[in-house]
Amino acid sequence: MTNDPTEQGSAGARQSCKTSPGTTTRKEPHRGALDTRCGGTVGATSAVASAAPETESTPMGKLAHQGAKGGQILKAPEDYQSARPSFAFHETQAGYGIKDLSPENKAMFLDAMATRSQMSWRQMHADPYGLGAHDVTKAVFHVSIPVCLEKQQVLAIKCDKGMARLIGYRREATFHVVWFDPAGQVYEHGD
Repeated sequence: MTNDPTEQGSAGARQSCKTSPGTTTRKEPHRGALDTRCGGTVGATSAVASAAPETESTPMGKLAHQGAKGGQILKAPEDYQSARPSFAFHETQAGYGIKDLSPENKAMFLDAMATRSQMSWRQMHADPYGLGAHDVTKAVFHVSIPVCLEKQQVLAIKCDKGMARLIGYRREATFHVVWFDPAGQVYEHGD
C-alpha cells in the first residue's frame, strides 16, 4: 500500500490530497466532483464544511457555524413536503413534450410551473384540484404507461380552469413531467 492519500481509503470514503501549500482538494466519491478550498473554486454539488477554520463572513463560515464540523457533508433537509417543487423533463413522452405544444399552451404550462415553484409540496397537496397536485390511478389512462412510471405513484398538477395537466411523478422535491396534457386526453377525468 502507498503513502499517497489519494490512493488510500475504502469505497465510499472521501479522498483528500494536498495540491499546493494551503490548498486541499477533496473528491466526493459518488459525484465525481472536485471541491477545492483556500482560494480555489467549489466544483462540488453539495456544500462541504472545510476542516480549516473560516470566518462567519464567508459562505462556508456561515455553514460551519450552523452545526457542521470539519469535513462533514451538509445535507439538505429531508422534509420534502416543505420544499418547493422543481421540474424535470427527461422522461417526457413523444407527442406530449414541450415541442408538441402550441405557443399559448407553452406559456400556460410555464406560468403554471412558475406559480407552483413558489408553493411547498404541502401547500400543493392541500389544494389538489385547485393549484395543487393529486394522485391518478394508472387504470384510468388512455395511453401506455412508460417504464419510468411502473413503480411510481402518478401525480397530476392542474394547470388552468380547464383540463390541462402536468402528469408525472415526484421524487423528493422534484416533479418529473411525463406528459404535458393541455386537453385532458392522457387519462379519464371523473365528473
